[in-house]
Amino acid sequence: RNRVHALNPTYPDLYTTVAEAAVSQRQYQTAADMAQQAVGLDPSSWWSYGVLGINQLRTGAVEAGRLSLEKAFAGDPYNPWYKNTLDLLDTFGHYERIPTEHFEIFIHEREADLLGPYAAVVAEEAFTALHERYGAVPPTPIRLEIYPLHSDFSVRTLGLTGLGALGVSFGSTLVMDSPSAQEDGNFNWASTLWHEVSHAFHLAMTDHRVPRWFTEGLAVHEQRKARSHWGHRASPGWLQAYEAGRLHPVSRLDEGFIRPEFPEQVVFSYYQASLVLELIESRWGLDAILAMLDAYRSGASNARVFQDVLGQSPEAFDKTFDDFVQDSWGDRMRAVAFSSEEEAVRAAHLDPGDLVGLRLRSAQSPGNFQARLAYGRALYMEDRFDEAEGELRAALSLFPEYGGEDSPYMYLAGIHRERGELERAARALQQLGFLNETLYLVHAQEAELWLELGNPEAAARAL
Repeated sequence: RNRVHALNPTYPDLYTTVAEAAVSQRQYQTAADMAQQAVGLDPSSWWSYGVLGINQLRTGAVEAGRLSLEKAFAGDPYNPWYKNTLDLLDTFGHYERIPTEHFEIFIHEREADLLGPYAAVVAEEAFTALHERYGAVPPTPIRLEIYPLHSDFSVRTLGLTGLGALGVSFGSTLVMDSPSAQEDGNFNWASTLWHEVSHAFHLAMTDHRVPRWFTEGLAVHEQRKARSHWGHRASPGWLQAYEAGRLHPVSRLDEGFIRPEFPEQVVFSYYQASLVLELIESRWGLDAILAMLDAYRSGASNARVFQDVLGQSPEAFDKTFDDFVQDSWGDRMRAVAFSSEEEAVRAAHLDPGDLVGLRLRSAQSPGNFQARLAYGRALYMEDRFDEAEGELRAALSLFPEYGGEDSPYMYLAGIHRERGELERAARALQQLGFLNETLYLVHAQEAELWLELGNPEAAARAL
């Protein structure tokens, strides 16, 4: 810094560049502080004002952020980040504030009366549960912004539309989609809210130094601790990717988030990271997680944290984790595996209505989940329910945790309904609902069945 100032004492870009680097490490207050120094050196640095304004917004200083962005936009009127963000801020007059004990919920006026009370209950429940687990309190009130348009949420986060996420935590400022921002069945807003509140705790407990993979895995782990059906789940794709070595070991898991090598890798890395935290808590206890968070706060490296807290290097832990995954999911991996690349290609191109081909594949691969499911589904579509049930139950036995929309439970529910076995149909849908947090229509169908059975209490629970 002294060398730069000796050359040019009013050069702002040193601080602005450091501010941008701080953002990449989620050090948003540091970024705002650096940008503030930059504009102090050069009040005509529109880039510095823009970085300052965006990060003031991220730290909850909304009015100060607006003023900084207005200055940036006045000097750089073609900047899309500034323009989009200022346009969004102009809509804030249509939002209402709902204060709770630990939150300020900022929600659109047309959703405030309906969604606001539910969001307040879930947010405070999450805060209480996480405080009890961690014994820590993030800075409050936590500002929770809920947007009815995904494009607005994206602009609030990045300044541009197109963000492939549902919620973001900047610490004690949380932003997320409302249910109306997504199609039915695309996400579970309460689960997403719990995830983001978890981040508020993790970032506060580590001074924003926690690695991306650790906080994402821990947040998904907390979702499942809150509700067993929340959070990312094992899928055939994840099992196949892990077995094929396409996912990074734990020692390099951050790369799965920041440098993905195939489209699904980020999502798969969320689930993988959650399994890491599940393993740590089950084997070393919650105190180990707390100790790791504290070590990250002190600036310790990943290698030092693993060695000091778990007694293993990250590379040694890779083997520990792989053993855990194989013990937990090895049978399921074998059930979704293809014997060769040629078999995978043939399966991908097999006509879903080709009963002869599907029957042959099922007979040749009786231990393959996809083969049994595909044949059972085809039989179901032909109303051959007795034969379909056998194949579907075989598929279910091979991968009972599978909660996709084409789960065997979905077709079994249809079979039971066709037979007039309404309670069995409702319970099949109930089981599917326990395996997936986003299946809105499944819960709605289950509720309809319970109402037909004269059980409004069960219908209410389904909804």
